Amino acid sequence: MEYVCSRRCLYADIAESSPEGAGCLCQAANWISTHNFLLHEAASARQNQDAMKKANDQMSRVMQTASRIMHGRKVSPADEKELMEFNKDLYAMAKSAAALEEHRRKREEEREDEKISADNDRAREYDSEPKDYSVEETPMPKMATEMTVDFGGRNARD
Repeated sequence: MEYVCSRRCLYADIAESSPEGAGCLCQAANWISTHNFLLHEAASARQNQDAMKKANDQMSRVMQTASRIMHGRKVSPADEKELMEFNKDLYAMAKSAAALEEHRRKREEEREDEKISADNDRAREYDSEPKDYSVEETPMPKMATEMTVDFGGRNARD
């Protein structure tokens, strides 16, 4: 039986010179080629995985930085720069939210200060009012008692 390689491959000349082993060589070459292709695909998948992980990590850091800015917390200049480079609109929104948070916090502090001042005013007003320490005595009820006393020698038990 004569083997004829259906494709023009590297091993076609071997197939012509040695028909009995050519089929094995050509099939092995196909398997090796497929194996190498799959190795390259796996490497490409790992590279894509690493790139996605890097992008996800950066997105996580940037969103955390934006949240911290929005709540008025301290952020390092490097984190701010990363956020600004990642998304200028998100950076602008975070700064706007931080300004609103600062305004809200100041208003809350002002309300608390006003409440404390009002409480202090009421306490001073109470302290400045003249106090009446006089006591209105309750009169004792007038009672009359009538008794009959007998000093005769008789015993009371009889």
